[in-house]
Amino acid sequence: MKKKMISVLLCFSVLICMLPAAQAAEQSQENVSGVLSVLGIMTGDGNGDLRLGDYVTREEYAKILVCASTYKDSVSSASNVSPFKDVPYTSWAASYVKTAAQNKWITGYLDGTYRPKNYLTLEEAVTAALKLLGYSGSDFTGSYPYGQLALYRSLGLSENVAAAQGSAVTRRDCMYLIYNLLTAKSKTTGEAYIETLGYSVNASGEVDYAALINETMDGPIIVASNAWYNALPFPVSGSAFYRNGVKCILGDVAMYDVVYYSQSTKTVWAYNNKVSGTYEGASPNTSSPASVTVSGKEYPVSSSSAAYALSSLGTFSVGDSVTLLLGKDGSVAGVAPSGEVNTDIYGMVLSVATKAYQDANGKSYEAQVLTVVDTAGVSHEYPSDKSFSAGALVKVTFSAGKTDISSLSRSSLNGLVSASRGMIGKYPVASGAEILDISEDQYKRIYPSRLDGYTLAPGDVAFYTLNEKGELSRLILNNVTNDANSFALVSSIRESENSRQYTYYINGTQSTLSATVGMYNINSGGCMLIKSGNSIEQIKNLSKIDLDSVNESYATSKHLTFTLSSDVQVYVKNDTDYYLSSVSIVSDTDAYSLTAYYDKPQSECGRVRIIVASPR
Repeated sequence: MKKKMISVLLCFSVLICMLPAAQAAEQSQENVSGVLSVLGIMTGDGNGDLRLGDYVTREEYAKILVCASTYKDSVSSASNVSPFKDVPYTSWAASYVKTAAQNKWITGYLDGTYRPKNYLTLEEAVTAALKLLGYSGSDFTGSYPYGQLALYRSLGLSENVAAAQGSAVTRRDCMYLIYNLLTAKSKTTGEAYIETLGYSVNASGEVDYAALINETMDGPIIVASNAWYNALPFPVSGSAFYRNGVKCILGDVAMYDVVYYSQSTKTVWAYNNKVSGTYEGASPNTSSPASVTVSGKEYPVSSSSAAYALSSLGTFSVGDSVTLLLGKDGSVAGVAPSGEVNTDIYGMVLSVATKAYQDANGKSYEAQVLTVVDTAGVSHEYPSDKSFSAGALVKVTFSAGKTDISSLSRSSLNGLVSASRGMIGKYPVASGAEILDISEDQYKRIYPSRLDGYTLAPGDVAFYTLNEKGELSRLILNNVTNDANSFALVSSIRESENSRQYTYYINGTQSTLSATVGMYNINSGGCMLIKSGNSIEQIKNLSKIDLDSVNESYATSKHLTFTLSSDVQVYVKNDTDYYLSSVSIVSDTDAYSLTAYYDKPQSECGRVRIIVASPR
């Protein structure tokens, strides 16, 4: 019976292991087709359908080869030469066939024909791919096509290609063959083939799809009218739209959004990141600003139009209130007068200080300045003649070139958080909603998934706003998650006549803290530090539990499951010393006994904050 049970468990384990692999393969096909589409190698028909089940003709492959080469941008779609007697110069494929034949990637027949409509065979496709990599006839051993196919397999070009020798190649086969070609090493240069085209690979030698998208985006376009899309080089019908990374429709793109696009994929990305405040200075100078400082933060300038607007020849001068329109990388793509764009900020005052400024005439003056963290977790500096203290909730508005800061009245909200339904209490959550969790003057931006399944009590919410659709757009919480606090492993406590000295570790760094007896009534082990600025206001012991197992996401103990914090600290104990480690290293429970420290129950957004592994 025991052997049968082990056998069943083994089979179940194999099935479980296969599931992620299948999902990875599906994702791989999406990424592979995405890479070839972005590069303009295989872009599909008018509806974007790649028709992966269709067979590839010799004329289609000629175009694919050219588009996957350094000749991509130098071949015209029209030709005045007939490269073969069955490929007239009027054919759409004439220029591609001519270029492929001249480079001997794919050849014609002895009778002077190319036979463009013939289906491509595996060996023809492979031989051409190897030639792109810099291989020639002298590199192949044995008779054709055995040497070519052997090299094709040894270089990894055959991965996910289903076609066999002598059979026709489908577009799916061709897609994987060309993708494998991109990551294979060029015989000529020794680098990945895609690098010879001017692109890069990641540390694993794979094409980074997200990085490739960023490299091939065109733009920016500043949305300044309802007809902004006329500036796109393709029709918007059938195009895909994203706003701040979330799929949307054309109508969701708003005034003063910053837009980028990919012509090959007919995809549009819009961003509505804006920063308003006082224009405090430019670097290296206002004649040619490469970066500008607004409200105490420096932003690189990425467009010539923005650089001109912020220069001494442009519209805006130092001392003006401006709104920076930020692009996908946080750089300045455009500028608008403050007050013209709605950029009201809601947040908390972190600190109050005095700072020197310059007016429009270059004269220096001093003003009280507030450092305010907004609901997106970004801090800003604003001059203010009103009196505020750290911890105050405020609204910052911009109009007529002026900045106004006013107090916020606290508001209450309660109810269940359901991330899957997109609901917090009775309100739907807006796309890109900003949630800030605060503890004293510490803060952390969180997302609805962090609160999933938790029921907010009235005292949990300090403030919230609804957008014009009645959706929850901003939320300020009163330390619901503890994520804004620091966590430490207290290794020892030494007591003298009137004081105690605490030795503790935070992220592997050892420190000491002295306090009077009774100030921090704690024991050694995992602790939560509640700070105000750099001062530790309170220290609280975490709950302790012995673990049966742990992985990168969860820990288990006696059939109970605990979620790990995203920044869980893992230590290996060696006598009286503790060494920072990782979950993957200590997960072998045959080698280590594990103790976890968590802040509160899972149902209350609790997380495992610290794990200590002791060698057995």
